[in-house]
Amino acid sequence: MPTALEEARTPPAARRVAAFVLVAAVALPAALSFLPWPHVIPVKGRVVAGTPLSLDRGRSVAAPADGVVAAWRVKAEEWVKVGDVLVEITDTSVTAGTGPTTGLADAERRAAELRERVAGADAAKAKQSEAAKSAGDAAGRAVDAGKRAQVVALQRLDAAKADLAYREADFKAYRDAGGAAAVGNVEDLRRDAARKAAETKVVELEAEVARLDVEIRDAKARVTAAEADGERDAQALARQATQDAAGLRAAEERVVALKARPAPVITPAVRQVRAPVAGRVTDVPADARKAGAGVKGGQLLLSIVPAAAGPAAGGVEVTLRGPEADAVRSFHAANGAWPAVKLEAADGQPFAGRLTGVTGETGRVQPDGDRPPAAGAVTGAVDLGAWTLGREVRQRLGWN
Repeated sequence: MPTALEEARTPPAARRVAAFVLVAAVALPAALSFLPWPHVIPVKGRVVAGTPLSLDRGRSVAAPADGVVAAWRVKAEEWVKVGDVLVEITDTSVTAGTGPTTGLADAERRAAELRERVAGADAAKAKQSEAAKSAGDAAGRAVDAGKRAQVVALQRLDAAKADLAYREADFKAYRDAGGAAAVGNVEDLRRDAARKAAETKVVELEAEVARLDVEIRDAKARVTAAEADGERDAQALARQATQDAAGLRAAEERVVALKARPAPVITPAVRQVRAPVAGRVTDVPADARKAGAGVKGGQLLLSIVPAAAGPAAGGVEVTLRGPEADAVRSFHAANGAWPAVKLEAADGQPFAGRLTGVTGETGRVQPDGDRPPAAGAVTGAVDLGAWTLGREVRQRLGWN
């Protein structure tokens, strides 16, 4: 109870105001702690690159041939579909050296080959003639040697026949003189053996003469064959020489005609380099961007980060401080799903997504849609839905 002095000093109206303020100070926070409160967690992070570019996977785009850039149809960070025109290149590999002039080169090469063959025709003829003469001479020498051997064999045969005639006459005379008593004695047997030996010698020499006669005929046949082969080869060489000379004349006339022909007008082809895969254009060299820049066949023009190998494959990582990470995990435990996020990419383009997990203070975000965000830093917020003010205060103070 206030004293009389206090009641005298404090007016009743002031006491009512003070009481109201005291009640409001106690009741208002209690009431507000049960009101819904939109809860978002500001976050920062970065785009996580996916599978790196790989030349052998066809992600790099190169010039198909030497040429000059006619027009660029895309710019860095632009998204393209399969078959979109990336660059137009004027193909300078098609020059006046192709087309009809290829026929000139062929005609000149053919004329040079025939000229060489015509120049070597006399040498080939002399070589063939020498080979034929050598073969004929060898066969002729065999004929002469056979004839000489045959003459000797005939002389020996004549001597053997004479010796045989003498032995037969001697054997007959001995038996005629001795009668029956002379048959079968030692002298009779000796004379008979000598007669038989002379007969064998005659048979052997007759066989040798016959063999030499066969060899002589074979050698003569080789002479005839060598002469025929030489004549046939000489005729073939003559025919080839005639054909080569005619071909040389025709080739030289063609060379002259092709040289006199006006040079063809070649219109360089414009080649369109198209996107092999859908994705984001990158690695565009600054020195090749302008039209008229020269490029070499196989030179890298640009790269394409495919949708399956770009940032969307790796997603986005955001940083969550200790209490914020706990709040996200609590949301997941209570709702059975991870919260949604709204972020802004480095190029200023907003995108939405959803957390897929939290490890430590790192949250993983999977962006919505097929087009991944631009590489670089991202900013935004995690939407945890409606919280009461009391829960917000406890979360801020780390009392959860």
